[in-house]
Amino acid sequence: MVYDALACSAILMAAFTIIFVLSLALFGEQAVVEDHLLWGSWVVRLLLLLVLYAYFDVSWRRGGQTLGMRAWRLHVLNSDGSAIDGRQSLVRFISALAGLGTLVAVLHPQNKALQDVLSNSQVYLRAKPNKKT
Repeated sequence: MVYDALACSAILMAAFTIIFVLSLALFGEQAVVEDHLLWGSWVVRLLLLLVLYAYFDVSWRRGGQTLGMRAWRLHVLNSDGSAIDGRQSLVRFISALAGLGTLVAVLHPQNKALQDVLSNSQVYLRAKPNKKT
């Protein structure tokens, strides 16, 4: 989760920079005024949340792994080994949003997190690649 938090921070900084530059171009210096609607806007927060969702959705659906999951050789799949679909990705994202869903794994008999249970998916540990000598 720490690795993904770092990746998400970088993604959010880049997205916010783009929003900031676009708002300067559209609204001029008025956009950087603290009381301006843009900075307190739910629209900006929603855009940033959608950017985060896009990162996780693309990662889970295309390769089954986020950057943090790759570092630990974790892979999210359906129980039959197929990639998760868009609905499962959305359910995983929403249920894991605060990170609290992972605490359920301690209590679950199969060590499944809340996002695994609700999205009907599973996180697997990939085997270490064989090193050739």
